[in-house]
Amino acid sequence: MSTSPRQRAPRKDGLANREKILNHAEEYFSEHHLDASLHALVDQIGVGIGTLYRHFPTRDDLIRALYDRQVARMVEVFEAAAAIEDGWEAVVTAIDGILDLLIRYPGAPHIAARVAATAPDGPPQAQGQQQVLEIVSRAHAQGAIRPDVTAVDLAHIPTMLESILRLPEPARGIVLARQRAIILDGIRPQAVTTPLPATPLTGEDLHHLAHRKRTHTTPRHRDN
Repeated sequence: MSTSPRQRAPRKDGLANREKILNHAEEYFSEHHLDASLHALVDQIGVGIGTLYRHFPTRDDLIRALYDRQVARMVEVFEAAAAIEDGWEAVVTAIDGILDLLIRYPGAPHIAARVAATAPDGPPQAQGQQQVLEIVSRAHAQGAIRPDVTAVDLAHIPTMLESILRLPEPARGIVLARQRAIILDGIRPQAVTTPLPATPLTGEDLHHLAHRKRTHTTPRHRDN
């Protein structure tokens, strides 16, 4: 008979609380900032601060869990794209999939930057690299993208478009659709004329846009 202590499986209510905290924290940090009050966070969730610290002893632990969650989503996008045989469709699926994650989870870039800055062993190794390499290799083999376009180029396209997401609507949708079309044409192996979506903004539109208050929440409080 073994004398080693039996490891207990996590209780269902404990796992549910952990997911509940992560779900709320993701939205909360997007609306405020990564140093916003954790007491205000648990008040919104309806759990005690002790419950939060039981699952995430430090703020960095909570942020790292959110980071791991978003990395898993990105890997799913790249795996789905890598399974597509058509090289061009795979490239577009990967770009649009990551861009969709940035739209749904606007705090993701800040979380990634915080983890990279606070990781004791340096920035975490990027996951999904193999899938991205497969996507680009297939697209090259099929002549779907320029031979000088790399996996790094592909990975940075959603990041470039992410800045547009901070614009207010309807400008955001117009600018995003046009810039996406321009960038996609730019990675094709030869000049391709694609009708640009939507009507371009005028100089007057841009002037008003530049002086219009952006739709974001100003940080309100800080937790020490």
